[in-house]
Amino acid sequence: MSSKDDNGGLLSKVAKFVRNPLKDWSELEGAGGNPAELGYSREALKELMERRQRNDFVRRREFDMLRKLRQRGAADDAGPISSSLPTTGLKVDRRAVTLRKIDEIEAQMSQQWWTSEPPPSADGGRAGPPSLSEHHARAYADTAPAVPTDLQAPQAAPAPAAPPRPSPPPAAAPAPRLAFDTPLEEAAVRFAQGDDAGAESALRQALVPGGAFADQLQTWRALLDFYRATGDSDRFAEAGMHYADRFNRPMPTWVSLRSLARDARTDLIAQRLDPRAGTDWQAPPRLDRPALLALTQALSRAKGSVWRLDWRALQHIEADAVQPLTTLVTHWSLSPVQMGFLGAENLLAVLSAATPLGERGVEAGWWSLHMAVLRLLNRLDDFELVALNYCITYEITPPSWQPPRGTVAEMVEGQQPSQRMGLDAGTPRAFLAGELVGAEGLNWPQVEEALDLPGAEPEIDCAGLVRMDLAAAEALRARLTSRPGLRLVEVHGVLAEFLRLTGVDRCAALLPRAG
Repeated sequence: MSSKDDNGGLLSKVAKFVRNPLKDWSELEGAGGNPAELGYSREALKELMERRQRNDFVRRREFDMLRKLRQRGAADDAGPISSSLPTTGLKVDRRAVTLRKIDEIEAQMSQQWWTSEPPPSADGGRAGPPSLSEHHARAYADTAPAVPTDLQAPQAAPAPAAPPRPSPPPAAAPAPRLAFDTPLEEAAVRFAQGDDAGAESALRQALVPGGAFADQLQTWRALLDFYRATGDSDRFAEAGMHYADRFNRPMPTWVSLRSLARDARTDLIAQRLDPRAGTDWQAPPRLDRPALLALTQALSRAKGSVWRLDWRALQHIEADAVQPLTTLVTHWSLSPVQMGFLGAENLLAVLSAATPLGERGVEAGWWSLHMAVLRLLNRLDDFELVALNYCITYEITPPSWQPPRGTVAEMVEGQQPSQRMGLDAGTPRAFLAGELVGAEGLNWPQVEEALDLPGAEPEIDCAGLVRMDLAAAEALRARLTSRPGLRLVEVHGVLAEFLRLTGVDRCAALLPRAG
């Protein structure tokens, strides 16, 4: 092709558009020239996931079209041929050629066209790190449609076949991998990006009886940990039965990693709270609107990171304060606040007395306040019981349960937090918990504070760590590089694979969950 085409001619743009069918036409101007990016960039990981989805969609569509063509050709062959027409071999030969080309296209599409090895440079050595444009070309390579030879633009003269290139010398460092070597890798990347359905599909397809990974213990445990992380106890039980039967092991124990994450945060708040210390606000015996205004003003002046509220003196809530208090409690549930409640049982007793079963004359707002407080305290069983009583009383559907974002540690008078929570105050422990999104979600100063306490072990408890995205994993790797010798313990199987892919295992020891 001429240099004019190489520099942005019409045929060059058409060729780029065929290779990148999902790109906008205006983006084809600047396809090259991006700086090189090493390792697993955010764009590369996204392309890893999107490429599989595009491949499945495009190949299904093209295979369906090819099948229809073949079925139509078979139907034509099976039909009777009129004896009044001359039976020349022209039509049969043309159909045979068409079917042969369809077979060639189908065989070509079923192959893996992409290779992760970088092309050799002009001087015979290995080329430098691939640029972002090359990442895009590789990610979109599988979706490039194959064009039959009789539909291509005519050429002035066939180009001579290039002589085979000598095998290049081994590279100094491996090229970034943009393909999945195992289904567990695919599940780990999809799960890190929030694609739970794709991660589950990759794991379950890998464990189909007779497959290459059907007897791999690591993949089975990753599937069980996936259900623990997503909170799907029903599918965990189903997979656990197959796991126990296949490996002749005991039935695995169910535990919700999200519950462990919340318990870890609650324990941390409980360690910071002393019931004998002063509180930020004390509830009066009769809670009305002026008392709620005083509550909001007191919290705005609070200096600590944990709000301390004392409900022990509360005896009654005025009717005009029910709706504002419900709005305030709901706001706390939807916000990542940290609170300590002293006398939470007294508050619940007042609300229970105000919501008698079967009395429809009681304003429904009392029930809403009761369920909002139970949600804030993360009492799922009590919430479902009150919701059932609400349904019986008013014969309407109650609100559904939603896990709170706010965290409340219930303080008990006369007991230290370590005694109440079953903690050993002499062994401080650093932990990561919840879903960490972005570098700011890592909250590393809190981890370092726990690691620097006297007697602390050089390890980070990840039993409640549900998920990390790429930015959080990169931030963790950078932090661990500055503190060598740490261990990440109780990491669930899918997350452990993602941390290996992002290089975290080269900065700290990864100790996965036992079962």
